[in-house]
Amino acid sequence: MKLPEVGEKGQKLLAEATVLAVGVGGLGCASLPWLVRAGVGRIVIMDPGVVDEPDLGRQLLYRVEDIGESKAMVSARVLSRMNPLVEVLPANVALDANSIGHFASTASVILDGTDRLEPRRIINAFSVATSIPWVYGGAVGWAGSVLASGANGPCWECVFGNEPAPPSCDEAGVIGPAVGWVGATQAAQVLRIILGEVIGGQLLTADLLRSNFRTLGVKRNPVCPICSTDAQKK
Repeated sequence: MKLPEVGEKGQKLLAEATVLAVGVGGLGCASLPWLVRAGVGRIVIMDPGVVDEPDLGRQLLYRVEDIGESKAMVSARVLSRMNPLVEVLPANVALDANSIGHFASTASVILDGTDRLEPRRIINAFSVATSIPWVYGGAVGWAGSVLASGANGPCWECVFGNEPAPPSCDEAGVIGPAVGWVGATQAAQVLRIILGEVIGGQLLTADLLRSNFRTLGVKRNPVCPICSTDAQKK
């Protein structure tokens, strides 16, 4: 890459990095192609699901012929064709408190492609415990948000812990470009982390219906049950 923020040194950092992608639905389909084409050396994909026809409108790595097949396997096959120099490893496994340690312990960064609170809480707790950064993304309706969480800023729980569970895409629907914005923004945050940029303290949001894009400052919660000093002493 000719970008001054990347260069030869940055390309080496990308080639040596490992990204764990948890979920390869709409967000994973929108983010992972950018990471593969950027030359991230190793991508591990965790997803126990299968390709479903109603999801094809926003999950752009899949085709009608893939319905019923493993998302992890199909996405790994498609992504490998984009850049054969990138190692893409599929895992038809659900994320839980036990599996995350096995798959994430060697990751440079964790990419959230889920749409449920419980996996995000597991990822966040693991991230705080291990100092492995992760990038959250969520999209519903015409809106989306992205939060990169690492040692220099608040954790996901600080920002979203007291919020009610949002409706899922299946419940409320989502416009495809909102998923695309979130996925591309997540990919950019992952690349920034790998390249050594300082992240944290910013919640990126978009309302595509009103063309409203904002960067919100967010702070660490001093009584956060996950990342506060008292919580980490327990």
